[in-house]
Amino acid sequence: MNDGSFVVGHSAGALLTVWVVPGASRTEVVGVHGDALKIRVAVPAEGGKANRAVARLLATRPEIQFRVRVAG
Repeated sequence: MNDGSFVVGHSAGALLTVWVVPGASRTEVVGVHGDALKIRVAVPAEGGKANRAVARLLATRPEIQFRVRVAG
């Protein structure tokens, strides 16, 4: 996919690749998984809940402006 970096330059800014682990005890960034940023979320992977939890976590960082596109 890329050279091991989970952030890749893109014409619209940057592409952030994440590996999401749903059903965790809390929502947090925990490190790197392969070429992705590993994020645990404290909600199940049903009905888009995990995706929304990741978006809320990223939205807490004022320096990050983003649009969400889910793949995989």
